[in-house]
Amino acid sequence: LYPNPTNAMIHISGEESVDAISLYNISGQLIMKATNTSTLDVGSQQNGLYIIEIKDKGKTSVNKLIKHWFFWNSSKKHPNWVFFL
Repeated sequence: LYPNPTNAMIHISGEESVDAISLYNISGQLIMKATNTSTLDVGSQQNGLYIIEIKDKGKTSVNKLIKHWFFWNSSKKHPNWVFFL
């Protein structure tokens, strides 16, 4: 699962497609579900912590996903990525 953290599209590595990808909020409510794919666009979701469940070939894996918005701080003194949750 990459990138994690993400600001939009997530990818399931090593697979052309998986049976199902489900995204849950931290309260356990189903937010999004996609089938027969290896990507999920979470760009429209609020920033925060999510649970992502991947089902494929009878197996299930569950991971944490961080959705955020970020920008590159090009300050010459302290250049770095700035993340917003």
